Amino acid sequence: MSLKEVISNNSGGTFDANHENFQDIRNELLNAILIWIAVLGAPILFFSFFRYYMVGGSTTLAVLVAVYLLWVAIAIYRKKIPVQTKILFVIGCSFIIAVFSILEWGISGSGVAYLIFISILITIFYGAKSGIVFTVFNLMLLAL
Repeated sequence: MSLKEVISNNSGGTFDANHENFQDIRNELLNAILIWIAVLGAPILFFSFFRYYMVGGSTTLAVLVAVYLLWVAIAIYRKKIPVQTKILFVIGCSFIIAVFSILEWGISGSGVAYLIFISILITIFYGAKSGIVFTVFNLMLLAL
């Protein structure tokens, strides 16, 4: 199928009959993020407990455990949760982890990577203007 045919067949706002609508793609992306982080978060949580015994940080560990357990619950019930709620949950949890990481480890910790991840997610789900605004906010947060 040529590009001209695809464009002419798309008066309904979809790319073509074989592609899902944008809301379904967003939902699948969020479900993948929820599942992968729930699975990959288990070893990270284990190493966080190990790090707690080495250097301390009980407040940060408590927050990480709470966020992870909530994340797993959301991943399990992801099909019953609206897309907008999942977006806010992923961004909110990532921001909480970023702030606690920056408070405990400074810019050498993983908080900066989380802030970059959040900026990318906001750009994907809310547009470039929102992504730029949040990136400026991140830079101000790091300047403190």
